[in-house]
Amino acid sequence: MTKTNGTITDLTALKKCITDIEQCLDEIASLRGSYMRDCKEVRDEMASIFMRAKDDGVNLRAVKTLIKNRIIMDAVGRNEAQLDLDQLSAYRVYREAAEAWDTTPLGKAGAKDKVEELTQ
Repeated sequence: MTKTNGTITDLTALKKCITDIEQCLDEIASLRGSYMRDCKEVRDEMASIFMRAKDDGVNLRAVKTLIKNRIIMDAVGRNEAQLDLDQLSAYRVYREAAEAWDTTPLGKAGAKDKVEELTQ
């Protein structure tokens, strides 16, 4: 494709580019549909498991929170494992400082302001 003063002179190349990109977008849409169908089956299975647990007297909100927190803690562990020794040492100092900050009146006030800001 050649370009002269902002004008495309080879429309064949432009048409091929657009056609190829549109084909890729169609393929992505198809893959997304397959993915959603596959996920639906798994989500239906999860719903069935939760219903069975509820029938057995399990507090669903508590178990869902536990599951979410386990996922988060696994991610924290993976993140920490990527640090070298110097970085891990600094991270632990920073984490302890941040945890201590949250126990001070000023830190609590800042956290409260942040929660209010996020929930508005």
